Amino acid sequence: MTNGAVYDFLRDCQYSMIKKLVLGIVVGFFFVFMSFESINLKGVATGLKAAKPFYLVFTLSILILIEASRSKLLGSSDCLVS
Repeated sequence: MTNGAVYDFLRDCQYSMIKKLVLGIVVGFFFVFMSFESINLKGVATGLKAAKPFYLVFTLSILILIEASRSKLLGSSDCLVS
């Protein structure tokens, strides 16, 4: 493989991983929405206002890392086959 071919291969793998990451996040949000459809949103908003910002940022960071690692794990097989 030449340098250009390697670059194209890696770029395609990254694009594939990003597509799967976005798809996983969208599907996840859909199922979360369906799970919490009958929840009182005003009560949730009140609870979020009372929460400490550090814990919200920490939790969102963990969720993003989980989705990224899941997409890397499930999406890496496409990049290994040449």
